[in-house]
Amino acid sequence: MVDATDWQQAIGNGWTGNAQQARIVSDGKYGTGMLYAEWRDGEPAPAVEVTSRFMTRDRAVPLDRPAPKAAPLAAAERAFYLAPTEFIPTDGIVRKTASTSGSSRTPSATRRRAAAGWSS
Repeated sequence: MVDATDWQQAIGNGWTGNAQQARIVSDGKYGTGMLYAEWRDGEPAPAVEVTSRFMTRDRAVPLDRPAPKAAPLAAAERAFYLAPTEFIPTDGIVRKTASTSGSSRTPSATRRRAAAGWSS
């Protein structure tokens, strides 16, 4: 963990091992922090141990009241978080299938879905 959030706060990160060099880097697109380590060529047993310390915020959620409304995302933020990735494609055939899979809402289709255990 690198960045503080409303839910948790980083206290510190450390690592030990036989890496020739190691440092915290960011992936660039999402800002995800990670440990990058390099070992000497031919290192017979490359190893690194990461220790992260953090604090979490204790929050109670009253279940007898409606959940508070979340702030809406700006259009650019929504587009960024819903964009397809290499491992989570949300375009092409996936998008086409998703957009047509629940489109049949005739009464008979609704009854078939209900009989099969699907909700509307």
